[in-house]
Amino acid sequence: MTQTDKPTELPETEAGAPALDTEGHSLLNAEFANTVVRDRQRDAERNARDEARRRELKKPSRSLRDRLLGR
Repeated sequence: MTQTDKPTELPETEAGAPALDTEGHSLLNAEFANTVVRDRQRDAERNARDEARRRELKKPSRSLRDRLLGR
């Protein structure tokens, strides 16, 4: 006869929520999450900088005539 698998029960914390399984993976997950956040912030900053440059290039410069006439 083979033994059937029994579901394991995670120990409960004081708040009543099951304790997280932190064996071997918690640091990798935290490091991955931090890396993802940094990458997203870097992408957002780069996109904002590129958009500002695009707006600057699209902005029509004042012509010599407008500058001389003070318009």
